[in-house]
Amino acid sequence: MELLQLRYFLMVAKTGHMTSAAQKLNITQPVLSKSIRHLEDELGVPLFDRVGRRIQLNDYGKAFQKNISKVLKLLDYSVQELQDLEKEGIYEIKIQVAAMAAMSTQLIRDFAALHPNVTFRLEQNETHSIWDKEEELDLLITSSRREDILPNSVTLFSEEIALGVSVNHPLSRYDSIDLSMVQNENFIDRRPDNNFRKLSDAFCREAGLRRNISFECDSPDMVLSLIQGGLGVGFIGMRTVSIEGVKLLHIQNIKCERFIELQWPENHYRNQGVRDFISFAQKYFEKYR
Repeated sequence: MELLQLRYFLMVAKTGHMTSAAQKLNITQPVLSKSIRHLEDELGVPLFDRVGRRIQLNDYGKAFQKNISKVLKLLDYSVQELQDLEKEGIYEIKIQVAAMAAMSTQLIRDFAALHPNVTFRLEQNETHSIWDKEEELDLLITSSRREDILPNSVTLFSEEIALGVSVNHPLSRYDSIDLSMVQNENFIDRRPDNNFRKLSDAFCREAGLRRNISFECDSPDMVLSLIQGGLGVGFIGMRTVSIEGVKLLHIQNIKCERFIELQWPENHYRNQGVRDFISFAQKYFEKYR
């Protein structure tokens, strides 16, 4: 049994198609098919069921995939650790910012000032998670509800979610409201695949609120600007940078909050730079807890 055979097997298991797997591996389809047949012969059991032009893992294949994935990840992480040692303390952190972009940027800037040996590869994207790119990213700054917090994460701080209205809106005379009071209002929110939108949708379901969304956009600044212009109301984090002309109202009837999380892929190797960043981030946001 060869290491290359195992990597070939995992790619076929992932794609469910010999031709697609061969293309991704930059080998010919006959070479890949022969490798998989030899692996099955060596193990003495079939790993795939053939269904037309596609193949899918059978029970033997699923059990083998689970264990082999762990073994190869451990091997890859061991290689990464040796490479880190060879670099003599020079580390790279691949991080995706999916929440609190302004505060996250400040966090990264202050950490980088103290750790010149660490470089960053940054991606800002509020619509995808680290789980879509598990092999590419080290960390994800994201937000979630309390019940969705993952074990492979640390909570940096929590944030109350309020309802933002224009200072010229009739509701601006209140400091707090029940969501039933905005049943007929036009809402401004993020697009459906946005992480913050998923939170606001959950709040509305809990409150039994059926809202009319008149504007959808990606930018939190645009949401604030549209609210400021009196074009609707919307959910806003209380730690969001304030903007003149917008009043934030506390929500009374349900608890609206989100937890800002620093997450990493399960069983993922974390170099010393990543571990230092996690510790730094926890201390950095102690003032908000």
